[in-house]
Amino acid sequence: MRAIGPTGKKFTGLLDKAMENYKHDDRAGFVYAVTYDGMPYIEETVKKIEGNGNRLLFNYYSDYGSGDCFKPEYEQRLLDLLLELKEKYPETIASHPYYIEALILGRTSWGEFGYYGCPSVSEDYTGNAQRLEEGGPALPKFNAYAADMKTVMQCCTSGDCDKCRDSQAVSSWLLVNAKKIMQEPDGLRIWTEIAESYFSQFVWSSYHPRNKSYVQH
Repeated sequence: MRAIGPTGKKFTGLLDKAMENYKHDDRAGFVYAVTYDGMPYIEETVKKIEGNGNRLLFNYYSDYGSGDCFKPEYEQRLLDLLLELKEKYPETIASHPYYIEALILGRTSWGEFGYYGCPSVSEDYTGNAQRLEEGGPALPKFNAYAADMKTVMQCCTSGDCDKCRDSQAVSSWLLVNAKKIMQEPDGLRIWTEIAESYFSQFVWSSYHPRNKSYVQH
């Protein structure tokens, strides 16, 4: 959704084109990469996606090509907005509040998201051997590949852990740490809801809203 062509030239209208292609297609969902600078446009975009008959999961964008990273002084404002929108558009926003907080702050009461905690590291990447030997949750048999479909990459994103808040990596981090979340008050319910909200993105899942077996707790 960054609207950058193969030549590097930027263009406009990508979101409108995507929504035109997937209008009222409940198989399609958007991963919405939010930023502090984009706060004035977030609710407007959520409403567009809702009106188009789709759902979304929040991501937190960092420009890997710059020296900037996340701005802690702004994170609470962004978090407050996203939690408010989750309450306002609960069916459109698949993200669970616990996930949203972990995504924006990069931490929970039991740990911080990063290289030594992220489970989405490639098993066959030689640079990860020590990390995997030292323990910590990791997705079994997981490998991320470059565009050539042969070169094994360090992880599912850029390898720049200080700037990573990838939605799928953070989701996996929470899901594999069930025991830690369950130590929190009402942790079993929280972890179960996180798992159900994650799988509700996928139309093949029994937790997707279109399926009659979908149950809310």
